[in-house]
Parts: sequence; C-alpha cells; structure tokens
Amino acid sequence: MANKAKIRKLVEAFRKNLHQLKDSDVPEADIRQDYINHFWELLGWDIRNKQHKPPAQKDVIVERSFSVSEESQIRIKRPDYLFKIDGFSRFIVEAKKLTVDISSHKESIFQTKSYAWNSQIPFAILTNFEQFRLFDATIKLYNSEPLKGVIGGRCFLPLYCLITRMCNKLTIFT
Repeated sequence: MANKAKIRKLVEAFRKNLHQLKDSDVPEADIRQDYINHFWELLGWDIRNKQHKPPAQKDVIVERSFSVSEESQIRIKRPDYLFKIDGFSRFIVEAKKLTVDISSHKESIFQTKSYAWNSQIPFAILTNFEQFRLFDATIKLYNSEPLKGVIGGRCFLPLYCLITRMCNKLTIFT
C-alpha cells in the first residue's frame, strides 16, 4: 500500500499531540477533520467528494440521516460517515472525542451498532482515532451485550498496533 508511510506519519503526529488532544475541550469535530478524514482519504476514500459526484453516487456520505428505533420511538440520527461501494451502503463509522473510552462506553457502542443495524448495513466502526472497534452489524442488538458482534474478539487494539491489520482488512471495503 503506497500510503502506508503517510498513515504512519499521520499516526506519529497524532501520538505527538495525544496529551493535548485528550483535553475535554477538544471537540470530536477536530479529531474527525485533523485525523479521521485524512486516514480514510489515505485508504482511497473520497471523503470530501473531490470528484463532485451527485449525492446518490458519492463514495462517502458525511452525517447522513437515518431513522433509528429507540425505546419504541423512531428518532432521526446521523452517523458520522456512511461508506458506499458501487452505490450500496457497506459500513458506517461513528467518531467520538478522545475522552470517550470506546472500548467500554456502552452508549457509544450501542449507538454505532444501531445505526448500521437499523439501516441493514453489515459493518460498523467506532473510533476516536486512538482506538478502532469493528462490529458485525448483522448480529441482533442487545443493550445488555454491547460487545456482541465485535470483530477481533474482546480484545482492545490501540491504533498504533492496529494500522497494519486494519489496512489489510479494509482492503475488502476499497
């Protein structure tokens, strides 16, 4: 992969700034714009629609609205990213700020999985860029079992260890 060196450089910059980025005043949007967007672009995804495709043909839709069933109510929610291949929705990515521990924060895990489940999208990724959690979203949701469907078992993989494995696995999405 030609961009592996650029991804490593992005991760090094992230690690260098990690202490400041973990400040509770740093918004999720900063993490998305400065790191997560670049990561997906380096994997070949057109996050900013540089090709000026019409909405139905975009590869990535940022903050697309979904109807989600919550406690017998339908609510409109927006995952941070919806990734499409050949016009079909394949996975969503939900981003969180670094102060959220995505390895155990039940609400964030359930939210991410419910976006994909309710839209019949097979995979969901929860990230704060320091961590990535990949979920099989075809498995029925249970709020009492937030880690059900996590791919890679119950292990927590920090980004520094995950980059190579993630790049290899995500080639199925590119």
